[in-house]
Amino acid sequence: MNRDDLIPGIDFLHSHNIVHRDLKPQNVLINRDQTVKLADFGLARSYSLQSAFTTIVVTLWYRAPELLLQCQYNTAVDMWSAGCILAELYSRVPLFNGQSEAEQLTIIFQKMGTPSVNAWPTDAVLDRSVYPSYPSVPLERQLPTIPAEGLHVISALLRFVASDRPSALDVLQSEYFVNGPICTFAS
Repeated sequence: MNRDDLIPGIDFLHSHNIVHRDLKPQNVLINRDQTVKLADFGLARSYSLQSAFTTIVVTLWYRAPELLLQCQYNTAVDMWSAGCILAELYSRVPLFNGQSEAEQLTIIFQKMGTPSVNAWPTDAVLDRSVYPSYPSVPLERQLPTIPAEGLHVISALLRFVASDRPSALDVLQSEYFVNGPICTFAS
């Protein structure tokens, strides 16, 4: 699969006011001609600015922090999942592989750093004080095979604050995509 295939599909969904809510490698299908298709729309929903959804969506390893903290959310949850998928395509292992919601958050904070009190969502079901302050581990140490432009994109997609994550369109306009294929992933 070429790295250019996943994000356009997400952009198409988001531009049609659809949030997938269950993006994971198993829901990214690749045909013999290398055409990528997003699958399993069982949790997908049409959204608006007033939409309110359940937070029990997305397979645990690809679930955004706002879902784990049971906060309100939007299409940024799909972008978090895309960052997890891109990282896994390079490394061949899930970046965050918790066995429970609490462990998932801990692993995210151990790798990405515990967010500040100011960044912590006010509608979270858990207080920031529940978690120790972990420093972030540079992504280039966690994902040494990824080119610099890819690290920049994945880092942006994995920002704790959902509103700080780029949209699919923003990612498509990034240097990672604009400069043409840097590499392809093994199928």
